[in-house]
Amino acid sequence: MYVACGVYVSEKYSSSRTKYSPLVLKSEDSGETWETIYTSSDKAMFTSITTDDSGNVYLAMRSAAVGGKLVVLKYSGSTSSWSYLGSADGISSDIANYVSIKIHNGKMYAACKDYGLGGAVVYMCSLKTGVWEALGNSVASEGDASDIDLLISESGTVYISYCDESFSRKTSVRYYDSVSGWKYLGSRGISSDIGTYPKLAETDDGMAILYRDGTINSKPAVKLFKNGNWDDLGSLGCNGNMSSTNGELVYCQGSLFAFFKEEVGGGSLRCSCMKYSSGKWNYVGGQGFSSYSVDYLNAISNDGSIFLVFKDWGENYTYGLSLVKFY
Repeated sequence: MYVACGVYVSEKYSSSRTKYSPLVLKSEDSGETWETIYTSSDKAMFTSITTDDSGNVYLAMRSAAVGGKLVVLKYSGSTSSWSYLGSADGISSDIANYVSIKIHNGKMYAACKDYGLGGAVVYMCSLKTGVWEALGNSVASEGDASDIDLLISESGTVYISYCDESFSRKTSVRYYDSVSGWKYLGSRGISSDIGTYPKLAETDDGMAILYRDGTINSKPAVKLFKNGNWDDLGSLGCNGNMSSTNGELVYCQGSLFAFFKEEVGGGSLRCSCMKYSSGKWNYVGGQGFSSYSVDYLNAISNDGSIFLVFKDWGENYTYGLSLVKFY
């Protein structure tokens, strides 16, 4: 298992996120012990990690060492060394936010908001050549975008979801067509009002998306694209007073699982999980299964299990990184 994050190393009392340094951890015993395989004094944000079929590890991030541009590093387990995939001077044209990387069929895809191009961009390169180019030679969004998520379907189609800043901040989903270029999945702006922090998941029935819905007191909502339309799977009937920041949506063992923060016990923003079954959302593990408040949720499905990692506020704000496995 590999986990990438930013470690807070700034001076006392400072809260600037630009003071984080990148860290990659590795565990060979199901999370019992961890070793550091990468760290740097250079500051970084928006870390994203993935592996290829040969077991090589890739780390993408916004790097302060190159003016906040996107960089991607490759770790070779055989030599225990890191090298840049492509240019060490940065892949994006300017500052990159909301970085996400995926690998499919020998190609690396890196999505981000590129401030130089003014929107969401998906960069692509061959793992053999390391030569990067914008997919479709164009910006993927029509105008400004935030909260970008990237998904590559089993068939190889590239999807991105984002908060469409140029379209009333609604949630939009686009995919890349090799003939027509970037197209909307359904219509532009699938949320009825402001839709932030969208997350995509591919199901047996179609593409699903979770987002923070501004029309229902900012609670999470899920839709499924089926037979050419977005079907509303309903808001998650969470008992808390508020859900905030990013959630996660995972398809595992034939069901959708949504992870999100909600107010539990008088203000603690703890993590909850709901499973969609028989047309209803139900809690898994009870409301607010995390012991303390959480941030920065990230989940994957692997071999019939779900792995969820998050920033754990801990007792008396000690902070740390926690990993939970769902069978």
